[in-house]
Amino acid sequence: KTINPREYMLFQSPNLREFPFSFSFIPQNEREAEDAIKIIRFFRYASYPSVANAGYTYTFPDMFNITFGNIDSLVRIPEAVCTSIEVNYNPNTMSYFAQNNIPVQIDVSLSFKESKAITRENIDQGF
Repeated sequence: KTINPREYMLFQSPNLREFPFSFSFIPQNEREAEDAIKIIRFFRYASYPSVANAGYTYTFPDMFNITFGNIDSLVRIPEAVCTSIEVNYNPNTMSYFAQNNIPVQIDVSLSFKESKAITRENIDQGF
């Protein structure tokens, strides 16, 4: 015999979901390599807040609307914020383009968190 701990789940609220995405940039020339660097800079810039009111407050980072093309069968993602970006330059090699020493492969991992919790009513809307 053992004592019943009488544990019960207490529902407080739905959790905000996270959505990770991973990409590998393998540019074929220096222009594509420079474009990859610009894309990374865009996501880094958009994932951080800016300072307002003489440094006393922050503004929110940019919001993203993530879609999967014209595929209606996939789950929709509500507006989300990029919460992390990880970049791995040349994960498999030490080769660089001759001009500007840009790596020939860049792996990027992005993580997004939805801005609001979804409910059953949102499921009917495709979320």
